[in-house]
Amino acid sequence: AGAAIRKMADALTGNTIWLKAADRQAETDSIVYFLRDGTGRAKWRDEAPTSIKWLLQTDGKLCVAEQRRDFRDQDCASLSIDGDAVTLAAPDRPAIPWRLLKGNALKP
Repeated sequence: AGAAIRKMADALTGNTIWLKAADRQAETDSIVYFLRDGTGRAKWRDEAPTSIKWLLQTDGKLCVAEQRRDFRDQDCASLSIDGDAVTLAAPDRPAIPWRLLKGNALKP
């Protein structure tokens, strides 16, 4: 499991996951950029980009929270990566398809 988690962390580090609004009937895209030190930037809905922190749990769950607050259970979802296809799945909710992009898609 450790090697698989490292592989997922390496795939995310320095890159962005992008959820197109059309994929979930929302008005704006969601974008999350991951840095190696467990921080990054995220843009949710029509809000301005914000600082985040992230971690991968040993069970393969990705947790993302605003920098200033503690992680909560609802901040985590099961993660799978297949090429540039990323899927996040939380209990009792439909799986959400994201796309993995190289680099920082939040650059001004």
